[in-house]
Amino acid sequence: MTLKKIFRILKNHFGFPVTINWGYSLFLCSLGLLIVFLLKDIFFVEGSPISPTSLTGYSLTEPLLVALALLMPVATLFIEKKRKPANVIVDSIGTFTGIGPLLLSLISGVGLMFIRVPMHNLFSWAWLRIGRTLIFPAFFFVNDQGSKSEVVLGYLTGTVIPALGFSLFFTGLLWACFRKEDHKIATLMISLFMAVFSLNFIDFLGIFVTGIWLCFLRDRTKNVWAPFFSLLGCGLSELLLGRFVKAVDITMVQVYSDIDSTFFYSSLPAFLVGVILLAFFAKTLNDFKMSYDTDISINGEVRDETPSIFSGVNLSMICAIIIFLILWIMVIKG
Repeated sequence: MTLKKIFRILKNHFGFPVTINWGYSLFLCSLGLLIVFLLKDIFFVEGSPISPTSLTGYSLTEPLLVALALLMPVATLFIEKKRKPANVIVDSIGTFTGIGPLLLSLISGVGLMFIRVPMHNLFSWAWLRIGRTLIFPAFFFVNDQGSKSEVVLGYLTGTVIPALGFSLFFTGLLWACFRKEDHKIATLMISLFMAVFSLNFIDFLGIFVTGIWLCFLRDRTKNVWAPFFSLLGCGLSELLLGRFVKAVDITMVQVYSDIDSTFFYSSLPAFLVGVILLAFFAKTLNDFKMSYDTDISINGEVRDETPSIFSGVNLSMICAIIIFLILWIMVIKG
Protein backbone atom coordinates (compact mmCIF):
# COMPACT_ATOMS: atom_id res chain seq x y z
CA MET A 1 0.00 0.00 0.00
CA THR A 2 1.45 3.33 -1.07
CA LEU A 3 1.82 6.32 1.23
CA LYS A 4 -0.69 8.23 -0.88
CA LYS A 5 -3.33 5.56 -0.31
CA ILE A 6 -2.64 5.56 3.42
CA PHE A 7 -3.18 9.33 3.60
CA ARG A 8 -6.36 8.96 1.57
CA ILE A 9 -7.68 6.34 4.03
CA LEU A 10 -6.80 8.52 7.02
CA LYS A 11 -8.48 11.52 5.42
CA ASN A 12 -11.62 9.52 4.65
CA HIS A 13 -11.94 8.30 8.24
CA PHE A 14 -10.50 11.15 10.30
CA GLY A 15 -10.94 14.22 8.10
CA PHE A 16 -14.10 16.31 8.26
CA PRO A 17 -16.98 14.11 7.10
CA VAL A 18 -19.09 15.22 4.18
CA THR A 19 -22.09 14.74 6.44
CA ILE A 20 -22.00 14.87 10.23
CA ASN A 21 -22.22 11.48 11.94
CA TRP A 22 -22.24 10.47 15.58
CA GLY A 23 -19.13 8.27 15.31
CA TYR A 24 -16.88 11.12 14.19
CA SER A 25 -18.36 13.49 16.79
CA LEU A 26 -17.68 10.92 19.50
CA PHE A 27 -14.11 10.58 18.25
CA LEU A 28 -13.47 14.32 18.63
CA CYS A 29 -14.98 14.15 22.12
CA SER A 30 -12.72 11.26 23.15
CA LEU A 31 -9.63 13.11 21.88
CA GLY A 32 -10.49 16.16 23.98
CA LEU A 33 -11.10 13.98 27.03
CA LEU A 34 -7.77 12.20 26.54
CA ILE A 35 -5.86 15.48 26.23
CA VAL A 36 -7.32 16.95 29.43
CA PHE A 37 -6.84 13.66 31.31
CA LEU A 38 -3.15 13.61 30.38
CA LEU A 39 -2.69 17.30 31.15
CA LYS A 40 -4.19 16.76 34.60
CA ASP A 41 -1.70 13.99 35.33
CA ILE A 42 1.20 16.08 34.01
CA PHE A 43 0.51 19.31 35.90
CA PHE A 44 -1.07 17.98 39.08
CA VAL A 45 1.81 15.76 40.17
CA GLU A 46 2.43 14.71 43.75
CA GLY A 47 3.57 17.71 45.78
CA SER A 48 1.86 20.19 43.48
CA PRO A 49 0.67 23.35 45.31
CA ILE A 50 -2.80 22.84 43.83
CA SER A 51 -4.63 19.57 44.31
CA PRO A 52 -6.75 18.30 41.38
CA THR A 53 -9.52 17.44 43.86
CA SER A 54 -9.57 20.93 45.36
CA LEU A 55 -12.10 23.49 44.17
CA THR A 56 -9.28 25.51 42.63
CA GLY A 57 -7.87 22.55 40.74
CA TYR A 58 -11.33 21.45 39.60
CA SER A 59 -12.09 25.00 38.45
CA LEU A 60 -9.05 24.79 36.19
CA THR A 61 -9.64 21.33 34.72
CA GLU A 62 -13.44 21.24 34.30
CA PRO A 63 -13.81 24.31 32.03
CA LEU A 64 -10.90 23.03 29.93
CA LEU A 65 -12.52 19.59 29.74
CA VAL A 66 -15.85 21.03 28.63
CA ALA A 67 -14.18 23.33 26.10
CA LEU A 68 -11.97 20.70 24.45
CA ALA A 69 -14.12 17.57 24.70
CA LEU A 70 -17.64 18.97 24.31
CA LEU A 71 -17.71 22.49 22.92
CA MET A 72 -14.80 22.16 20.49
CA PRO A 73 -16.46 19.36 18.46
CA VAL A 74 -19.64 21.45 18.24
CA ALA A 75 -17.72 24.58 17.21
CA THR A 76 -15.53 22.71 14.74
CA LEU A 77 -18.44 21.08 12.99
CA PHE A 78 -20.33 24.37 12.87
CA ILE A 79 -17.32 25.84 11.06
CA GLU A 80 -17.54 22.95 8.64
CA LYS A 81 -21.26 23.64 8.31
CA LYS A 82 -20.53 27.17 7.10
CA ARG A 83 -17.94 25.89 4.66
CA LYS A 84 -20.19 23.16 3.22
CA PRO A 85 -23.76 24.31 3.88
CA ALA A 86 -25.18 22.04 1.19
CA ASN A 87 -23.80 18.88 2.77
CA VAL A 88 -24.58 19.52 6.42
CA ILE A 89 -28.28 19.55 7.24
CA VAL A 90 -28.14 19.12 11.00
CA ASP A 91 -29.47 21.75 13.39
CA SER A 92 -27.92 20.94 16.76
CA ILE A 93 -29.61 23.63 18.82
CA GLY A 94 -33.21 22.84 17.95
CA THR A 95 -36.23 25.13 17.92
CA PHE A 96 -37.42 27.46 20.66
CA THR A 97 -40.88 26.21 21.62
CA GLY A 98 -41.73 28.62 24.41
CA ILE A 99 -40.78 29.51 27.96
CA GLY A 100 -43.22 27.04 29.52
CA PRO A 101 -41.28 23.86 28.64
CA LEU A 102 -38.07 25.48 29.87
CA LEU A 103 -39.61 26.30 33.26
CA LEU A 104 -40.95 22.76 33.55
CA SER A 105 -37.50 21.43 32.70
CA LEU A 106 -35.90 23.64 35.34
CA ILE A 107 -38.28 22.41 38.05
CA SER A 108 -37.85 18.82 36.90
CA GLY A 109 -34.27 19.13 38.12
CA VAL A 110 -35.65 18.64 41.64
CA GLY A 111 -36.98 15.21 40.71
CA LEU A 112 -33.74 14.40 38.93
CA MET A 113 -31.75 15.23 42.06
CA PHE A 114 -34.05 13.05 44.17
CA ILE A 115 -33.14 10.14 41.90
CA ARG A 116 -29.43 10.78 41.35
CA VAL A 117 -28.43 11.25 45.00
CA PRO A 118 -30.16 8.06 46.27
CA MET A 119 -28.63 6.06 43.40
CA HIS A 120 -25.21 7.44 44.40
CA ASN A 121 -25.76 6.46 48.04
CA LEU A 122 -27.18 3.01 47.38
CA PHE A 123 -24.55 2.05 44.82
CA SER A 124 -21.75 3.27 47.11
CA TRP A 125 -23.11 1.10 49.92
CA ALA A 126 -23.64 -1.93 47.66
CA TRP A 127 -20.14 -1.68 46.18
CA LEU A 128 -18.55 -1.52 49.62
CA ARG A 129 -20.87 -4.25 50.88
CA ILE A 130 -19.40 -6.78 48.43
CA GLY A 131 -15.93 -5.98 49.74
CA ARG A 132 -14.71 -3.60 47.03
CA THR A 133 -12.99 -0.25 47.44
CA LEU A 134 -14.55 2.89 46.02
CA ILE A 135 -13.25 4.07 42.66
CA PHE A 136 -12.87 7.83 42.47
CA PRO A 137 -14.00 9.74 39.37
CA ALA A 138 -11.35 11.15 37.07
CA PHE A 139 -12.61 14.70 37.68
CA PHE A 140 -14.18 15.78 40.98
CA PHE A 141 -13.61 18.13 43.89
CA VAL A 142 -14.01 17.75 47.63
CA ASN A 143 -16.89 19.89 48.84
CA ASP A 144 -15.75 21.61 52.01
CA GLN A 145 -18.89 23.78 52.38
CA GLY A 146 -16.79 26.95 52.43
CA SER A 147 -17.68 30.60 51.91
CA LYS A 148 -20.48 31.88 49.68
CA SER A 149 -17.98 32.68 46.95
CA GLU A 150 -16.76 29.08 47.03
CA VAL A 151 -20.34 27.82 46.83
CA VAL A 152 -20.97 30.03 43.80
CA LEU A 153 -17.72 28.94 42.16
CA GLY A 154 -18.52 25.29 42.86
CA TYR A 155 -21.98 25.66 41.31
CA LEU A 156 -20.55 27.46 38.29
CA THR A 157 -17.78 24.96 37.55
CA GLY A 158 -19.57 21.87 38.83
CA THR A 159 -23.01 22.50 37.33
CA VAL A 160 -23.39 25.43 34.93
CA ILE A 161 -20.34 24.86 32.72
CA PRO A 162 -20.74 21.06 32.48
CA ALA A 163 -24.49 21.47 31.86
CA LEU A 164 -23.79 23.75 28.91
CA GLY A 165 -21.29 21.30 27.43
CA PHE A 166 -23.47 18.22 27.99
CA SER A 167 -26.51 19.91 26.50
CA LEU A 168 -24.80 21.25 23.39
CA PHE A 169 -22.83 18.10 22.65
CA PHE A 170 -24.89 15.12 23.82
CA THR A 171 -28.45 16.42 23.44
CA GLY A 172 -27.44 18.82 20.69
CA LEU A 173 -24.84 17.61 18.24
CA LEU A 174 -25.11 13.87 18.90
CA TRP A 175 -28.92 13.93 19.09
CA ALA A 176 -29.08 15.71 15.73
CA CYS A 177 -26.97 12.97 14.15
CA PHE A 178 -29.85 10.49 14.49
CA ARG A 179 -33.01 10.28 12.43
CA LYS A 180 -36.37 10.82 14.06
CA GLU A 181 -37.26 7.13 13.78
CA ASP A 182 -33.99 6.24 15.56
CA HIS A 183 -34.56 8.49 18.58
CA LYS A 184 -35.39 5.59 20.93
CA ILE A 185 -32.11 3.81 20.27
CA ALA A 186 -30.40 7.23 20.20
CA THR A 187 -31.63 7.87 23.75
CA LEU A 188 -29.97 4.69 25.02
CA MET A 189 -26.77 5.29 23.05
CA ILE A 190 -26.38 8.93 24.07
CA SER A 191 -27.13 8.10 27.72
CA LEU A 192 -24.45 5.43 27.60
CA PHE A 193 -22.00 7.84 25.95
CA MET A 194 -22.66 10.37 28.72
CA ALA A 195 -21.95 7.80 31.42
CA VAL A 196 -18.80 6.58 29.66
CA PHE A 197 -17.56 10.15 29.13
CA SER A 198 -18.01 10.95 32.83
CA LEU A 199 -15.27 8.48 33.90
CA ASN A 200 -17.28 8.20 37.11
CA PHE A 201 -17.80 4.57 38.17
CA ILE A 202 -19.87 5.19 41.31
CA ASP A 203 -22.36 7.45 39.50
CA PHE A 204 -22.36 5.54 36.20
CA LEU A 205 -25.95 4.33 36.56
CA GLY A 206 -27.12 7.70 37.87
CA ILE A 207 -25.58 9.52 34.92
CA PHE A 208 -27.11 6.97 32.54
CA VAL A 209 -30.57 7.64 34.01
CA THR A 210 -29.89 11.38 33.81
CA GLY A 211 -29.04 10.98 30.14
CA ILE A 212 -32.35 9.23 29.48
CA TRP A 213 -34.24 12.11 31.08
CA LEU A 214 -32.24 14.73 29.19
CA CYS A 215 -32.90 12.99 25.87
CA PHE A 216 -36.58 12.81 26.80
CA LEU A 217 -36.57 16.57 27.34
CA ARG A 218 -34.71 17.12 24.06
CA ASP A 219 -37.33 15.11 22.20
CA ARG A 220 -40.34 16.67 23.88
CA THR A 221 -39.21 20.31 23.86
CA LYS A 222 -37.32 20.25 20.53
CA ASN A 223 -34.26 22.15 21.83
CA VAL A 224 -31.11 21.77 23.93
CA TRP A 225 -32.04 24.46 26.45
CA ALA A 226 -34.54 22.22 28.25
CA PRO A 227 -31.82 19.67 29.18
CA PHE A 228 -29.56 22.58 30.14
CA PHE A 229 -32.15 24.07 32.50
CA SER A 230 -32.92 20.65 33.97
CA LEU A 231 -29.26 20.18 34.90
CA LEU A 232 -29.20 23.68 36.40
CA GLY A 233 -32.25 22.81 38.47
CA CYS A 234 -30.65 19.55 39.59
CA GLY A 235 -27.49 21.30 40.76
CA LEU A 236 -29.47 24.05 42.48
CA SER A 237 -31.59 21.44 44.25
CA GLU A 238 -28.45 19.78 45.60
CA LEU A 239 -27.42 23.12 47.09
CA LEU A 240 -30.80 23.95 48.62
CA LEU A 241 -32.07 20.48 49.54
CA GLY A 242 -28.78 18.66 50.12
CA ARG A 243 -29.18 18.80 53.89
CA PHE A 244 -32.39 16.75 53.61
CA VAL A 245 -31.09 14.22 51.08
CA LYS A 246 -27.37 13.99 51.73
CA ALA A 247 -24.96 12.36 49.31
CA VAL A 248 -22.35 9.96 50.64
CA ASP A 249 -18.92 11.57 50.61
CA ILE A 250 -16.88 8.82 48.94
CA THR A 251 -13.64 10.39 50.18
CA MET A 252 -14.70 9.79 53.79
CA VAL A 253 -15.85 6.15 53.73
CA GLN A 254 -13.78 3.00 53.48
CA VAL A 255 -16.20 0.20 54.42
CA TYR A 256 -19.96 -0.06 54.11
CA SER A 257 -20.44 0.33 57.88
CA ASP A 258 -19.04 3.88 57.55
CA ILE A 259 -22.25 4.85 55.75
CA ASP A 260 -24.74 5.98 58.37
CA SER A 261 -28.22 4.46 58.31
CA THR A 262 -29.74 7.94 57.94
CA PHE A 263 -28.59 7.89 54.31
CA PHE A 264 -31.01 5.01 53.69
CA TYR A 265 -33.87 6.63 55.59
CA SER A 266 -33.63 9.68 53.37
CA SER A 267 -32.58 8.04 50.09
CA LEU A 268 -35.38 5.53 49.61
CA PRO A 269 -38.30 7.97 50.15
CA ALA A 270 -36.47 10.60 48.08
CA PHE A 271 -36.06 8.16 45.20
CA LEU A 272 -39.79 7.43 45.25
CA VAL A 273 -40.59 11.16 45.29
CA GLY A 274 -38.19 11.71 42.39
CA VAL A 275 -39.88 9.03 40.28
CA ILE A 276 -43.31 10.55 40.98
CA LEU A 277 -42.11 14.05 40.11
CA LEU A 278 -40.48 13.00 36.84
CA ALA A 279 -43.60 11.00 35.92
CA PHE A 280 -45.68 14.15 36.40
CA PHE A 281 -43.36 16.27 34.27
CA ALA A 282 -43.20 13.54 31.63
CA LYS A 283 -47.01 13.51 31.36
CA THR A 284 -47.14 17.30 31.02
CA LEU A 285 -44.39 17.40 28.39
CA ASN A 286 -46.00 14.53 26.45
CA ASP A 287 -49.16 16.60 26.19
CA PHE A 288 -47.11 19.57 25.03
CA LYS A 289 -45.39 17.50 22.33
CA MET A 290 -48.70 16.15 21.04
CA SER A 291 -50.04 19.68 20.72
CA TYR A 292 -46.87 20.94 19.07
CA ASP A 293 -46.68 18.03 16.62
CA THR A 294 -50.29 18.66 15.63
CA ASP A 295 -49.45 22.26 14.72
CA ILE A 296 -46.39 21.10 12.77
CA SER A 297 -48.37 18.56 10.80
CA ILE A 298 -50.85 21.27 9.82
CA ASN A 299 -48.14 23.69 8.73
CA GLY A 300 -46.02 21.02 7.05
CA GLU A 301 -42.91 19.26 8.35
CA VAL A 302 -39.43 19.49 6.85
CA ARG A 303 -38.20 16.23 5.36
CA ASP A 304 -35.61 14.51 7.52
CA GLU A 305 -32.42 14.02 5.51
CA THR A 306 -30.23 12.93 8.42
CA PRO A 307 -28.00 9.99 7.41
CA SER A 308 -28.59 6.46 8.67
CA ILE A 309 -27.52 5.48 12.17
CA PHE A 310 -25.00 3.10 10.59
CA SER A 311 -23.09 6.03 9.10
CA GLY A 312 -21.58 6.53 12.56
CA VAL A 313 -20.13 3.02 12.62
CA ASN A 314 -16.69 3.77 11.22
CA LEU A 315 -13.00 3.75 12.06
CA SER A 316 -13.21 7.01 14.02
CA MET A 317 -15.93 5.49 16.22
CA ILE A 318 -13.75 2.44 16.88
CA CYS A 319 -10.84 4.71 17.85
CA ALA A 320 -13.14 6.60 20.22
CA ILE A 321 -14.14 3.35 21.93
CA ILE A 322 -10.48 2.37 22.30
CA ILE A 323 -9.63 5.73 23.86
CA PHE A 324 -12.54 5.47 26.30
CA LEU A 325 -11.50 1.93 27.27
CA ILE A 326 -7.93 3.03 27.96
CA LEU A 327 -9.10 5.94 30.09
CA TRP A 328 -11.50 3.74 32.07
CA ILE A 329 -8.74 1.22 32.75
CA MET A 330 -6.54 4.04 34.04
CA VAL A 331 -9.34 5.35 36.28
CA ILE A 332 -10.14 1.90 37.71
CA LYS A 333 -6.47 1.18 38.38
CA GLY A 334 -6.12 4.58 40.03
